Amino acid sequence: AAPRLGMTGAGVGLGLGGGGSGGGRNLSGLEYVAGYLQRAFSNVHDVAGCLLAESSSRSVTRVPALGFICLLFSPALVGSLPLGNVRGMNYAPDPSDYVHGHYLGDYFNDDYMQLWGTQRRGRGDLQRMREMGVNFVRVYYWSSLQAEQGGHVKFLQECSRLGIQLAISLAIQYIECELGDCTNFRECKDDKHAGKAAPCSSKADIPQAIRSILLEARRFPEVVKIWVLGNEPDLFLTNMLAQHSIKADSPMAANMAKRITDATVSIARYLKVVENEVSWARTKLPFMTAPMSFAYTTSSKCPKMPGGLACDMYEALSNEVDGDRGRSQHLDSRLVLSFQTYNDGKFLQKIFFAPSDESWQPPLNLYYNLEKAHLAHLKRLPALVMELGNFQQDLDFIHDQVEACLANYPGAPLGLFWFSFIDKPFKGGTEANFGIYTFASESARVRARFDLKTSNSINLAGRKHSNDTIAPA
Repeated sequence: AAPRLGMTGAGVGLGLGGGGSGGGRNLSGLEYVAGYLQRAFSNVHDVAGCLLAESSSRSVTRVPALGFICLLFSPALVGSLPLGNVRGMNYAPDPSDYVHGHYLGDYFNDDYMQLWGTQRRGRGDLQRMREMGVNFVRVYYWSSLQAEQGGHVKFLQECSRLGIQLAISLAIQYIECELGDCTNFRECKDDKHAGKAAPCSSKADIPQAIRSILLEARRFPEVVKIWVLGNEPDLFLTNMLAQHSIKADSPMAANMAKRITDATVSIARYLKVVENEVSWARTKLPFMTAPMSFAYTTSSKCPKMPGGLACDMYEALSNEVDGDRGRSQHLDSRLVLSFQTYNDGKFLQKIFFAPSDESWQPPLNLYYNLEKAHLAHLKRLPALVMELGNFQQDLDFIHDQVEACLANYPGAPLGLFWFSFIDKPFKGGTEANFGIYTFASESARVRARFDLKTSNSINLAGRKHSNDTIAPA
């Protein structure tokens, strides 16, 4: 029988089950995948076979949406390329009692080991993901203060043990600080309160934060594969324009777009300098990407393309990261084009990622717009969908989305990062229901250990949090 995963507090396990009614008998991974391949997407509902089994009674409950994701992430379908066949998961395990301002988003240090680890009856989120076949995990925030103390080492070790690679974000706060507003850039120590994080005073503190992160991460080059530069800088631009009542097609908007682009490039430049300073192996340098939403940026070089700021951003990044060689068709670039969207699969496969001469709507096509903007050299860059999801958990919709990212066709992306691992009820609206997992009705609450065992510990949260029991959504 397929291995089952224990869930803290509720005594339930997650196993792979058959798509039919066979009494809940568990199939091996190979049996399950073989059955899936035979059906070849002929009837999506029939192949949604991940089952939630009560360990006490052995009764089963079908969970269609989760089943389909488990099916697509099956380990037998996962590739072994350094950056290819990406079946990723966006992972931000905010506790159910999240309170804005108390949690900075770094749940990947020792203080939160019971969320992602299996020791001390931990919830084992990483193990769960690997059982589903996830081979990449993206984290949204990675504290340099925790990194300075080796606070992420056990998380990195667990990823290494499980064969999971990481996309580590240098959050949008880095770009904000580079632009002059370091209010949210809490990567400095509070001089008045020992062990506390505090906003940094200026962008001069950014290189040291990056250095702390790289000194810790360089020990795990087999795990750390992508640096994520900010998050949706085009939406950041949109918010800035609205805040200052600037028209989207005005010269001021174009200037602000350039400032944001230049700030992102500066972060990439800092990374390159520090990688050299810490002697990161040149043959194992992580890729870089700056994920765009599908927002329209009328002041960009690709104003009619969803995520059009990508044209400006990746041209500038290419000049910085790849230099004069960046226009060579034969050079292996460190850059990856990435987008975040919740559009349907037909839009992705038939319109956006299709070859420009085959797209149903060329003005919305990625490669058509790169050619039109005289950026054809960027067409050689690989692409990823860094966020993909459906809050309605519609199985057919999910099927088309994921197939568009994993199918083999000209122009297809390298894969996807599913959004997301767990619901975020504190956000409300549609984002509350995107998770593959949701919080169980009864959560086992434990007290977390916030201070690392060092002489100069950093207390990032300072309050109890829930090691919640989770169940398939």
